Amino acid sequence: MSETLQARDPRVGFMPAETSDTGMRVDPFDLAAAVPAGVPFKGSYWTVEAGGSSPVDVHGVHEMWLVAQGAGELLYDGLAMRIQAGDVMYFEPHKTHEVRNDGTATLAVFSVWWPS
Repeated sequence: MSETLQARDPRVGFMPAETSDTGMRVDPFDLAAAVPAGVPFKGSYWTVEAGGSSPVDVHGVHEMWLVAQGAGELLYDGLAMRIQAGDVMYFEPHKTHEVRNDGTATLAVFSVWWPS
């Protein structure tokens, strides 16, 4: 007898949201059921309301952002640059980064990070 494999729902859920008083909301991915144990990356979807900003962040992991919606100013390791929907950024470990939403729409970003 052969067993039929059942496809499972591929959608990844979210863990409880975190919010800041600067207009940022972070929804971490709940990867526990989606990826094998020991996979060394984490991820989130986060937003910054118009006129808001993210806190200055610096950490010892590699990080990538995919801007899904909106635009703003990214401050990365002392360099200011415009970012917008469709941009993908890679941040080296221990480099400061912050984003300011100076637009009129919500800035929405998917982020993944992994250890050095």
